[in-house]
Amino acid sequence: MATHSIRRATHDDFDELMQIGDVYQGMDYLGHRYHAYIDDPNNRSYVYMIGDEIIALCMAFIIDDGQTFMIRGARTKDGFRGQGIYGKLNKYVYAEYVDIASVKYDVMTTNNLNFDVNKDRLLKNHTELNRKSLVHGRFKMSDLHLHELEGPYPILQQMTSEDLLDLFASEGSSKSLFPANKIVIDWIPLRFLPSNMKYILEPEALCLRSKGSNGETTLLTFGTPSNCELGVRYSMDIFGDDVTDFPYHVIRHMRHVGTLTKGYVFLQMGIEEKFKEIAVNVLPLLNLTPFDFPWTTQINFESKFKVKK
Repeated sequence: MATHSIRRATHDDFDELMQIGDVYQGMDYLGHRYHAYIDDPNNRSYVYMIGDEIIALCMAFIIDDGQTFMIRGARTKDGFRGQGIYGKLNKYVYAEYVDIASVKYDVMTTNNLNFDVNKDRLLKNHTELNRKSLVHGRFKMSDLHLHELEGPYPILQQMTSEDLLDLFASEGSSKSLFPANKIVIDWIPLRFLPSNMKYILEPEALCLRSKGSNGETTLLTFGTPSNCELGVRYSMDIFGDDVTDFPYHVIRHMRHVGTLTKGYVFLQMGIEEKFKEIAVNVLPLLNLTPFDFPWTTQINFESKFKVKK
């Protein structure tokens, strides 16, 4: 009988892990980010082995200056799901952090499908931080109509890490843009800390800002790209209520995507429910129609960190 074991994941595990298969409806980001995650000092990744075969993966991060535990990229090989294997791996990983006194919180983000299946368990153990509606587009860059819209083109500031830290320190803007007192970027809830900036604004990401007449930020949009089965997955996270400038933000982001690929793009916009219709109406301006995708809502949770029994 083959031996069951758990060990740290390495760069050399990449090819075998990629054979586990797609677990995110064609939007799996792991191939794009795996090596960067392994090199991240905030990450410890583990694999569950049966003999010499990798069966499951769990990637644990410590974010928020050591305060918060988060798991990304979790998966189990087809044919071994439903056997409690990932549960054993998950418990092992949590136990690895029990002696780290700084860790106080556990965050997770899920979609409406997973929430519907696990609603009772999730609400029993976690506090909901916020939720956003998801609007999707699927297209080839050559099919887009990135023409200028009518009227004066607004000034959109491209934000740097330093600009964002200044914005986060502005109490007025932060309260209106981030009512949950966190920013959710590409499905990760993050506190406004310098140590989190490498997750908030990744090297190929784009952040744009609009300002009102009083100088306060009225719209902030992030675009985070990653390669996936569907082409380039471009995750747009939208904060604020400046609906007038929103189409111009989308056009600027699409031009940015055009510098990354000439092929297929899967656009996923996370936006407040009250502005969902506006986001849907922007897509036809670019010669697009909304893409029917089963994930319609993003839900973010937080709980007190505790080792699982």
